[in-house]
Amino acid sequence: MLSRLRARVYFTVAAAAALLVGAAWLILGPISHSLHHDAAQLVSYGVVVGAFAILLGVVVSEALIRSLEAPVRDLQRVVTALAAGDQSARIRNVEDDELGELSRTVDRMATQIGARLDAMSAEEAQLRTILDSMVEAVFVTDPEGRIILTNAALQRLAGARVEGRTAVEAIRSPELHDAVALALRGVESSVQIETRMATESRVLAAHISPLPQGSGVVTVLHDVTDLKLADTVRRDFVANASHELRTPLTAIRGFAETLAGGVQDPVLVSRFVGRILEHSVRMQRLVDDLMQLSRAEAPDETFVVEPIDLSTAVARALRSVEAAAAKKRIKLQTDQAIAGVRVLADERALDHVLINLADNGVKYTPEEGSVTVRLRAAEDGWVYIEVADTGGGIAAPHLSRIFERFYRVDPGRSRDVGGTGLGLAIVKHLTQRMGGEVSVESSLGVGTVFRVKLRVARAES
Repeated sequence: MLSRLRARVYFTVAAAAALLVGAAWLILGPISHSLHHDAAQLVSYGVVVGAFAILLGVVVSEALIRSLEAPVRDLQRVVTALAAGDQSARIRNVEDDELGELSRTVDRMATQIGARLDAMSAEEAQLRTILDSMVEAVFVTDPEGRIILTNAALQRLAGARVEGRTAVEAIRSPELHDAVALALRGVESSVQIETRMATESRVLAAHISPLPQGSGVVTVLHDVTDLKLADTVRRDFVANASHELRTPLTAIRGFAETLAGGVQDPVLVSRFVGRILEHSVRMQRLVDDLMQLSRAEAPDETFVVEPIDLSTAVARALRSVEAAAAKKRIKLQTDQAIAGVRVLADERALDHVLINLADNGVKYTPEEGSVTVRLRAAEDGWVYIEVADTGGGIAAPHLSRIFERFYRVDPGRSRDVGGTGLGLAIVKHLTQRMGGEVSVESSLGVGTVFRVKLRVARAES
C-alpha cells in the first residue's frame, strides 16, 4: 500500500511541477518578447525552477510518507500477529491523530478478542473435564454424521481414537446407525445394542439426541454388560435354586401324603420316613450353602486375614471327611512340606475352602483311591495349596465353568453323592475375599487337582 502511495505522490509532484513550468512558459513567454529577453534563457530558468520544485516536492513527500509508514507497518504487523493467534501483540501508538486512534481501536479489539478466547478456552477445558469424568461414553457428530468430539470413556471402550470416523465405523451396529440417521433428521431415540468393542462383546444402552439447528448429534452410551450379565446370573440362580429346592420338596410332599393316607406296612413307613429325612438333610445342606455363598459375596461381610498355621487347617479339613473316606477305603495324605508354613487367610474361610475341596475329592474318587493335600511354591511370597484326587477327572469343556453356581459335570451323579452344585462357587468367592486365586487342572482317567493360591505370612507376622 505504501509503495503505491509513494508512486502516486511522486507522480502528483512531477505533474504539478510540469504544470508549473508550462504555466510559467505560457505566462513569461509573451512577457519575454515584450521585454526583449532571450526566450532560451527563460526556458532554462524555467527548467531549473521546475527541477527544484520537483526535488523539493519529492523530499517533502518522502518525509510525509515516512511519517505515515511506521505506524501503518506497526498496524500491519499487529493485525498479522493477531490473525496468526498471537493475542499478546499490541501497537501502543500514542499519537493524537487518525492513525493513532485507529491503532488504539485495534489494541482494544485485540484485548476483547483475547478475553473472549480465554473465556472460550476455559469453557472448553471445563467441558472436556466434565466429559472425561463421565462414566458413560459420549460422542458428538457433525451434520454429515462424522464424529468431532469424544470423551475418555469412549476411547477406553473403543480401544482407539475415533474422531473423524462415522458413528457406524466407530461402533458397528445397524441399530445405532439407524438411530443416528434418525437424530440427524431431528428425532430423539434410545436403543440397546450388542456389539464387539476392542476385543470383547459389550451390551450398550444408547441415547441419541439431535443438536439444535441440525448441527449434529450427541450420543451417550452406557455400558450395561455387567448389569446384563448380573441379571442373567440372577435369573439363572433363582431358576436353579428353585429347581434344587423343588425336587426334595416334591419328594417330601409325596412321601408325607402317602403316609397321611394310612400306610400300615411298617417297612414302607420306615422307608418313607427315611426318604423324608434324607431329602430334609439335602434341603438343609442346600440352604446352608446358599447362606455361605451369600456371606462370601456380601461386600460388608468381614474377613479377618491373618497368619494361619496351614498344617492345623489341613488336619481339621481331613478329619471332617475321615468317615466318608473310610467307607470307600480312600487314603487321605498330607505333604510334609506343609508343616510350619503359615499363610495369610481368614481362618473360617480357609476351613470352608479346604473342607469343600477335600469333600469333593472323596465324593468323586472311586474306592481305594487317594486324596492328597500338598504344597507347591508359586512366585515370590505365594504358595499353591493343592488338593489332588485319583478320580475319573473332568473333561476339558467343563473346566472353564466348574466354579459357576449350580454347575455340575454330571448332574445325576452329583445329586446321588449329595452335592448341591454350590461348593466350588463358595471356594472361589472365599478364596478371592482372602486375596487369593483358585484354579483347576484335570485329566480324564487320571484325576483332578484344585490349586488355591495364597500369600505366605512373613516371619514377623
